[in-house]
Amino acid sequence: MSNMDHGKIEVDLHEKENGVYEGNVQLPMEGDWEALLVIKKGNDKVEKLLKMHVKKETAVAKIGKEKITMNDVRFYQALSKIEIAIQKERAQATYKGAALNEQLAYWNRREQYAHRLDQALSHLVELQVMALLAEEKGHVVTKQEITKTIAALRHQYERYEVVQQMIDTYGEKKFWEDYSHYSKLRLLVSDVYNDLAGAVRKANPTVNDNEIRYLAQKQYNELFISQINSLQIDLYIQGQTEGRLPH
Repeated sequence: MSNMDHGKIEVDLHEKENGVYEGNVQLPMEGDWEALLVIKKGNDKVEKLLKMHVKKETAVAKIGKEKITMNDVRFYQALSKIEIAIQKERAQATYKGAALNEQLAYWNRREQYAHRLDQALSHLVELQVMALLAEEKGHVVTKQEITKTIAALRHQYERYEVVQQMIDTYGEKKFWEDYSHYSKLRLLVSDVYNDLAGAVRKANPTVNDNEIRYLAQKQYNELFISQINSLQIDLYIQGQTEGRLPH
């Protein structure tokens, strides 16, 4: 570190592709750092001093250059809890006695699951991965589409007092700002699925809707796995500082 003594931290760089080497190093704090790059080939040796300003990583995951932050995770967790609260109210209006208790127990278990970081992060990674694919295919989401989606959801949420209380606790302005970003990803992912469903329906004109959905979902899952394998995805522990040597 330029202005403090943290000793020497060594890292080997490995060839990622022809002529490109990279390596990761975990640094104890953010600030100005110097890296002495040593390159050897046979009896030849070259040294070069690199200066870096390292910042604490705010992301919990990166898909290419796109970040997923803890704010994204907390928003999705809040959204999941809102949906569960709605399902509980619907259950109370529909069921009675043992059937009601069974329904509420189910949604209580789902609510505990909604607290888990891995569940939220898995969902957000899938959204981001498939949204990137949608953009590669030329799909675009307009502000009008997002506004229409938000208006429909607002109308649905207005029927539930408990939901309004949850949004107020989160912060109403911030909730709808965060939902705007989330809905853009959802709409892009829907475009990918609809493309697949349309192609499946065209190839199988006599197949019923359930079979169309099954085949389209199967192709979607295969496409998602293919995209995951083709992208650089980094997962981070919150609060960890990571520096990357430039190449």
